Amino acid sequence: MRPRLVAVTFAAALLALTACSSGGDDAKPTDPTRLDAPARQACDDLAHGLASAKTTSEQQALYKKVDTSARKSHTNGIASESKSLGDGVAGDTAYWQTHTDALTRACVQAGWKP
Repeated sequence: MRPRLVAVTFAAALLALTACSSGGDDAKPTDPTRLDAPARQACDDLAHGLASAKTTSEQQALYKKVDTSARKSHTNGIASESKSLGDGVAGDTAYWQTHTDALTRACVQAGWKP
């Protein structure tokens, strides 16, 4: 009887360890070229807020919203393009346009559809 108890205890411990290490919603995607949930949220937020972000303060607010999700993403290009966008949010219209276009391209390349 005792060997069976040891085997059951070992199996339960192994199962518990496996469950703890399996990751959750923030786990890296199987394919980093495809959208993960944070990337999808960042892309959606950018698309929904872009037309109304005309002033520097509106652009900064949009950047903060987008970057909150983008920083959690493991999809190629999303976090880095978001960071680049934030590096230049200071009222430079050409910079803003260039980097919102780059982030949108990264979204589309990962499979996001507007």
